Amino acid sequence: MPSSLHFATPPIAASMNQPQEYEAYIELAIDVFKTRDRKAIAFLKNFLYVLPSPSAIETVLIVALYRLAEIEPDTCRSILRHPDWFMPELDLRLFVLRLTLSQLKHKGFVPEQDFQITNQGLWLSHRAKEALWNENISSTCLLIEEVLHISK
Repeated sequence: MPSSLHFATPPIAASMNQPQEYEAYIELAIDVFKTRDRKAIAFLKNFLYVLPSPSAIETVLIVALYRLAEIEPDTCRSILRHPDWFMPELDLRLFVLRLTLSQLKHKGFVPEQDFQITNQGLWLSHRAKEALWNENISSTCLLIEEVLHISK
């Protein structure tokens, strides 16, 4: 299996026990995200409390964001510029930071040498940045770019 496939799907999606069981919620979340309306997203988050756990809510939101990034990247960029809209159910910055750090460590990059967290954000060596952009699907790149403000 090529190493690039490691990053091909949202990592949290694997934690969903019954993805088809949540499909309607994911589709609803995508439709709400398309409105780009903070109040609508707040109503959605409140509605999602019918799900069995906070992690299920977080998963639905993340999977919906990944799908939106694939089908309507401009809409996704627009709402990602407001990570506070997803709090407290989903800490986008923390999620994307953990995802990015995990990917870098998995690829053998060394903390403090190839990447580090600074007061300004996440610093990446040229090699580490290149690997992130070359190894990820477009939706993951979009999340990294918009949430962590790291561009190609």
